[in-house]
Amino acid sequence: VLMNDGPEYFETILPKLKIDRLNTMQLRMWEEVHKDQDVLLLSPTGSGKTLAFLLPTSAKIDKSKPTIQALVIAPTRELAIQIHSVMQSMGTGISTVLCYGGHSLKSEQRSLESKPQMVIGTPGRIHDHIRRENLDIEALEVLVLDEFDKSLELGFQDDIKGIARFPHAVEQFVFTSATDGIQIPDFLGLKHPKRLDFIKENKSSSRLNLYKVISPDKDKITTLVHLLTDLGDTSTLVFLNYREAVERVHNLLMENQIETEYFHGGLDQKERELRLMKFRNGSVRILVTTDLASRGLDIPLVRNVIHYQLPSKEDQFVHRNGRTARMHAFGNAFVLTSEFETLKDYLPAQMKTYGVRAGDTTDLPSAWVTIEFSKGKKDNINKIDVLGFLTKSCNLSGDQVGLIEIKPYRSYAAIRSESWDTILKHSKNLKIKGKSVKLKQI
Repeated sequence: VLMNDGPEYFETILPKLKIDRLNTMQLRMWEEVHKDQDVLLLSPTGSGKTLAFLLPTSAKIDKSKPTIQALVIAPTRELAIQIHSVMQSMGTGISTVLCYGGHSLKSEQRSLESKPQMVIGTPGRIHDHIRRENLDIEALEVLVLDEFDKSLELGFQDDIKGIARFPHAVEQFVFTSATDGIQIPDFLGLKHPKRLDFIKENKSSSRLNLYKVISPDKDKITTLVHLLTDLGDTSTLVFLNYREAVERVHNLLMENQIETEYFHGGLDQKERELRLMKFRNGSVRILVTTDLASRGLDIPLVRNVIHYQLPSKEDQFVHRNGRTARMHAFGNAFVLTSEFETLKDYLPAQMKTYGVRAGDTTDLPSAWVTIEFSKGKKDNINKIDVLGFLTKSCNLSGDQVGLIEIKPYRSYAAIRSESWDTILKHSKNLKIKGKSVKLKQI
């Protein structure tokens, strides 16, 4: 198998990424993937694992061959897009195609006809392309399954099984996982993948700012209100350990005119999905939650994580913090404490103190709201239809429309809050694809 020389390859790529040197984990991955053996990398989010598998994988690709030699599978479209962005920034000259649900299938099909050498995508969309014979992976050398534990949690076993059974001579599997409890399914037929455990070595991201916030009162709600006001118009997750505590803090924040939603396993599935969607699209900036939101869910990169209550175990603390400072972004984690509390042993001995201002606590509402359409995928409605309805029929500009999501029987769109009156004015008796549609703000 072709493998470019390490130091020379690094010297070419790292300056383009504005990186001085690889960390220990990335160097170990280069070494082990170079040996053409199956590898399982255990490493927390934010530790640089994307580059850790992209560097050796891309180095194996022979750019003179117009065949798909590497396939990278990620559990969410956001992660797939991020991986593709890193690959593009590396400037290798390798022909790469990105495929994910919600993207134009025909556009991807045309791109795949151009004979790329690497394909990055989500399990369902990649499996769909293989079934449609748009994707020829008979010459595949490396199959990367990034955040494989999350793919299993999200129920992609069948898609991954369908993908893995097509290539008859995959030379190498590379897995990454953020937890050490992962079990490689038997259907992949792997015996003893090389296990690289960097979870303990990477307890926090270098891009993560960790602070403690000291409350003068045993009940920390007033300090939380001041902290959230201080953070302003940024996305924030507030973590607590129990459902009852989540609802209590949510209610107290609302009483203090801080707009939030709460999230925990006691909500029914539809309500959970709606609240996550509103957090994704920016209609809700603050989500008060249990550890259910710490991993395994399709939620966006967030700027701030607040530990109103600390978890009992260190790995859960790491997972919570993994929601921010991801990829090349910076983020903040705040440990809210008081003189009445004893901090957990797993916290760093020295943490910077963040002083909140006890001034005006007026919360600015989100600039976005979410509207629901009474038609969805089952009615052959797609994102382009919804966008066209809002911009052409309701006279909104493109920057007044945010994230659009299509569900089986409903569709949702984030719009600028001031646009709702305009929609009400123009949308009466209008149809989408000849179908009458009811709209409401949720």
